[in-house]
Amino acid sequence: MSSDEAQITRRSVGDVEVIRLQGDVDFAIADDVREALCAAGADVVVVDLGPIDFIDSAGLRALDRANRELCVAGRTLALVAPPASRAAFTFRVAGFSSDGVHDSVDAVQQRVIRS
Repeated sequence: MSSDEAQITRRSVGDVEVIRLQGDVDFAIADDVREALCAAGADVVVVDLGPIDFIDSAGLRALDRANRELCVAGRTLALVAPPASRAAFTFRVAGFSSDGVHDSVDAVQQRVIRS
């Protein structure tokens, strides 16, 4: 799947907004990803990376920038990358803390409910 086939979809699940990414999250779509995450209206924004085929440094940078912008606004960005996904592998290689990466959207919802 090439960058022009990448998809960004949005849905509300309870008190969170879920942004689902598919395809390649690379330089060609990185700005769109950051904008979609920052434009979400919920206090908790979940980015579901399970279906992605690839994420490069521009994609990682877009997630980091969105996280920083949301934090400044008092909002939370939660990353979802199932353990066997390509995103989870990339996060492990890049040294992301496993504390900030969740296995599923349901896991994030349960955490929000407990908060």
